[in-house]
Amino acid sequence: MADNDTLMYRIAECSANLYEPAVRAVLAARDADSLDKAKRPLHELRRCDFVYEVDANAEMFTMALDLPTMRGLYAEAMLRNKKADDGLQPLPLVQNYNRDWFAITGRPTALDDMATCVAAIDPAGIQSIFKTKYGSEDEKLAVAALVPDYGQCLQTGFELRSDSKTIRQALAEALYHRAFDPPVAPASGNPS
Repeated sequence: MADNDTLMYRIAECSANLYEPAVRAVLAARDADSLDKAKRPLHELRRCDFVYEVDANAEMFTMALDLPTMRGLYAEAMLRNKKADDGLQPLPLVQNYNRDWFAITGRPTALDDMATCVAAIDPAGIQSIFKTKYGSEDEKLAVAALVPDYGQCLQTGFELRSDSKTIRQALAEALYHRAFDPPVAPASGNPS
């Protein structure tokens, strides 16, 4: 039987495989109403097989996820399934990483800002975290390996005191948005 973290990820992975449009809608939501509407199709995952993660005698199981966890798990599952982040190259460090999706994640804005910065400057570092099992020592080491990036990316005065799972989920969502939902570049040139 799987631990809770592994089971939560498997649920997110199944959702991303079978209900991709709904998962994309959850991650595209920018307000509570859009998020509630997007989550509805995901409330009952009847076609997912969790035979290795759940006791064979269980007829049904339910699991509640907080919003930051749900979004991070969905983002990682989408990235792993679609491989859209494979070719991402590091970008130069910039002053501001503020994004409109920060308002709906349920995380501190400074954490999302830091994660977005790391997704810009070190996408491969985030991808290395995805090769580890949730809650493992390897995960902690992969998250800790990005400490120099965190130092470059943290807002002045923000102290990073999150566990590796929370950081992993923030980084996953930031990389998802970089790969699938990049910010619109400002228009250049003269208006017509």
